[in-house]
Amino acid sequence: MSAATQRLVAIDAARGFAMCFVCLSHFSALLESTRPTLAEYMAAIAMIATPTFLLLSGAMLGLLQNDSSRASGELSRRLFHRGLLVVLVGHSLISFAAALAHAQPYRDVLFSRIYVTDVVGICLMALPRVTKVIQTKLLVVLGFALYAFALLSVYFWFPTNTFEVVAKQLLIGLENEPATSLIRYVSPITPYISFYLLGIPIGRTLATMRAKPLGERDFGLGIARLGVSMVLMACGLKALMWISGVNVASEWGRVFHELTSPERKIPPGPTYLLFFSGLGLTSLGGFFLLEGFNRAKTALNGLAVIGRASFFVYVLQAYIFGPVLGALPVAHSVLWPLFFIASLTAIWLCAWAWNIRRGNRLLDIGYRAA
Repeated sequence: MSAATQRLVAIDAARGFAMCFVCLSHFSALLESTRPTLAEYMAAIAMIATPTFLLLSGAMLGLLQNDSSRASGELSRRLFHRGLLVVLVGHSLISFAAALAHAQPYRDVLFSRIYVTDVVGICLMALPRVTKVIQTKLLVVLGFALYAFALLSVYFWFPTNTFEVVAKQLLIGLENEPATSLIRYVSPITPYISFYLLGIPIGRTLATMRAKPLGERDFGLGIARLGVSMVLMACGLKALMWISGVNVASEWGRVFHELTSPERKIPPGPTYLLFFSGLGLTSLGGFFLLEGFNRAKTALNGLAVIGRASFFVYVLQAYIFGPVLGALPVAHSVLWPLFFIASLTAIWLCAWAWNIRRGNRLLDIGYRAA
């Protein structure tokens, strides 16, 4: 196995770390009826999950693209089939969990939601072959340009019919889904693809640096500094909003407020991107630095168990935090923290079993059949 394809504990730990926040986000929904303030804080904290996971998914592609032992065409075909499985099978399984949790017809849920896993699947199908021939610096420019296009579309694209509303909802995202829309929940495709694109240069940089002495440590320091800088920039934007005294009731005041809000997830605002991506990159850098300490390796390896089985865990948690816990009196129990801890423990044990049985091989069924 080449250096580029060896599993990196820090990367897997960061993916596992992000998945824990996915679990926290979905668990918080169970508390909305009885502990709305607590649920709101939990959901806000968990916003680190999506941009971090998208960046890390892109970074994994960047690592694989620097593996000289793997033919570009073979890698692209394998990832295409994996992405197709994620979109078709993953979407179907997650939709079934949502249908059970909300007591809705399966067909209605199946065709009315776009999950973040769907966007990852689209990226796996579309990006490996295209981005392989694009220089790293140009990928960074393309990632920011695609995000800028999505951001401008939020304020300058005014849909005039149902088709355009659905198109904007799918491609860009709407803060409030119209009651007449056919789509009820959307992970906006264009800005999320831009996050994924921006992760690819991170993986390429890591692939280059890890070949050097202390390269992984230096990468950890560099990526942690970048993350902290992004968090500080986000805080600066928010402070600018407070200092400016802009009237948020006005049209431009509302826009300025949305652009500087770290909680503007859909459509994703720049301050949200800077703040939570920055926290994610800071944690990634920290995990690389912690690898040098023996006492930290147990915790990193524990998180990596979840990270290596991230797709399986995402599907599993949809059932645990949906129909399973939804049928229990979690919201009205003072023992709700124990429900969350027990659920995470069960998820970790299932992920461990999945990894032991090499469950990720199932994701390549279509590739092997082809």
